[in-house]
Amino acid sequence: MLKCSYIILIFNNENNIQKLVKSLENIVGSFRREFIFVDDGSTDNSLKILKQSIATLPKTTIILQQNIGPALSLNKAINLVDGDYVHFVQGSEILQPESTIKLINSCETMAASVAIGRSCTSFSEIKSSNRLSNIQVIPCPIKEILEYNPQTSRNVGLSASLVRLKLLEQVNGADDLVYNCNMSLSLRCAQYSKFAFINEGISITENITKSEAQSLFEAYNNLRAILNFVQTNPEFCQSYKSSLLLALSYELKSIQAKCNYYWKYLLSKCSNNISLEQIINYYEQELAKLL
Repeated sequence: MLKCSYIILIFNNENNIQKLVKSLENIVGSFRREFIFVDDGSTDNSLKILKQSIATLPKTTIILQQNIGPALSLNKAINLVDGDYVHFVQGSEILQPESTIKLINSCETMAASVAIGRSCTSFSEIKSSNRLSNIQVIPCPIKEILEYNPQTSRNVGLSASLVRLKLLEQVNGADDLVYNCNMSLSLRCAQYSKFAFINEGISITENITKSEAQSLFEAYNNLRAILNFVQTNPEFCQSYKSSLLLALSYELKSIQAKCNYYWKYLLSKCSNNISLEQIINYYEQELAKLL
């Protein structure tokens, strides 16, 4: 029987812990399960409430640590799991009962090692999405990730995503030199596997408006993750030069910064004159500006 390991990252989620644990109790499906909670240095009552709430969950582990961020937390938990699949969960979300089995079935049906669903902001969205549910294969997720099409391809390691443990071990988890985990883990997994995308609500997460500072920090982390990936896999990235320039343009647009990389992207589509070294230089220049 298949086994799924849940990695749940907790940080100051005291108002949602009980609802989250209840949703984990209500998960359905014929598979074994284990739960690994990582409390990343919460300063509220998250840990106390968590300890009081998990009595009915099977095989549960709680990792306690000082605040080190999502990427390092994720990698620490990955080293402890022994399931066939890992379902990633955020402390701010609630899973719908069939979420895991739908993600597992998508991987099994589409021969993919990664499955991603939609994260909604209410139960009504999940109900409406169920009527329109479908599964599609993303055969070249690297390109989709870099070009924001669909943006959900970037969400590996975040809400509504599941990955085979063998793939996570193959890619050595997320880039631990980057604070956030989703961009680096998405890129690393996309190098070896197609993605199965479920156009269906898998989880409910509170919709939070990002401040300018948060958007800037996210852009910095995304650019750093892409740069590290390109420097580590230059031969693999040769085919994606135009997409890399477009990703740079989009990241800077997301923080309302002016840039001229879009025309460089168009130029690169018509010419092979631009080198990967030049692109790396563009990324390094913008990262320096963001700092």
